[in-house]
Amino acid sequence: MSSTLVDQLKERLLTFEPLLKILEAVGVDPAGPDAKRLVSDMLDGLDHGIQRIKAKQSRQTANSKWTRADDTILTLAIEWGKMEYGGEREAVRRLVADSPRSFASYKPQPGRRTPKSDPQKQYEEALWRRWMKIKKEQKLWWEEFKAKDPEAYDYAKWVTLRHMSG
Repeated sequence: MSSTLVDQLKERLLTFEPLLKILEAVGVDPAGPDAKRLVSDMLDGLDHGIQRIKAKQSRQTANSKWTRADDTILTLAIEWGKMEYGGEREAVRRLVADSPRSFASYKPQPGRRTPKSDPQKQYEEALWRRWMKIKKEQKLWWEEFKAKDPEAYDYAKWVTLRHMSG
C-alpha cells in the first residue's frame, strides 16, 4: 500500500458516519487531532494484525487441528462466561458441560486417558490449554504492537474506548 492510499483511507474513515458517531459518543472531536491519531492507530493495528495472520498461516502445519473460527468461538464463549460465571476456569467448565457446543477441531486422544480422567475432563483440559495459548498469542500481539512505536501508542485511549463501547 502506498502512502497516498493510506492517506486516502484515513481521510475516508474520518468522514465515515458510524465512526464519527462513535468518536462523538466517547468525547473525541471528529475534526480534531485526537480523531486523526485514533484512525492512524486503528490502521496500524489492522496492518499489524494482518501481518501476524500471514506469518501464522505460513507457520501453520498440515497437522494443525484448531481453526481460526474455533479460536474465535472459544474466545467469545470464555469472555462471555467470565462475565456470567466470574472466572475463566469456571467459564471453561460450563462450556464443557454445555453439551450442544462442540469444537470440530477437538479430537479425543485415544490411549491417553488415565484412570482418574474421563473424556469430559480431557475435553475441559484441552479447551483450557487452547485458551492459554490464545491468551499468550493475544499478549504477544499487544507487545509487538506497542513495540512498533512506543511514543505514538497511547494505551489509555484504547482501553477507554474499549470500555466505553462495551
